[in-house]
Amino acid sequence: MVRKKIQYRLSIIKEYLSRKFGRINFNAIIGVIFYILLMVVLVIYGWTAYQRGIENLKKFDEEQVATNKLVAENEELKNLYRYYSSIDYKKIYARDNLSLGEKNETFYYIEKNEPLDIETLPTKTVPRNVSNISLWAKLLFGI
Repeated sequence: MVRKKIQYRLSIIKEYLSRKFGRINFNAIIGVIFYILLMVVLVIYGWTAYQRGIENLKKFDEEQVATNKLVAENEELKNLYRYYSSIDYKKIYARDNLSLGEKNETFYYIEKNEPLDIETLPTKTVPRNVSNISLWAKLLFGI
């Protein structure tokens, strides 16, 4: 019963549209609308992919800069490691910090002066005769 009513209403609408617009191929119109919507969706997806690609390139550049910094720091640390593990550094360290020397080398002992005692000035012990109210007035109002 409901099906027949719906078919009847659709046939009335179809007849009205055919009288009003003549012969129109609704299948072709629906097909064109479908293809237009499909193109719009594809353009939106393409734009989204383009924007994500730009963001990825920015992230890649940031990571490349961070990687270059780490590589430079690594090279610097390798150079320091080579220097500290070299014989020259070990000789300098032994001579300066451990007071060791090579054969036939003369050492001199230099006595360092002790640091000076600095006199501290006495703090003012003179009592003030100014009340808190006058201090606040001077601070707030400049009186």
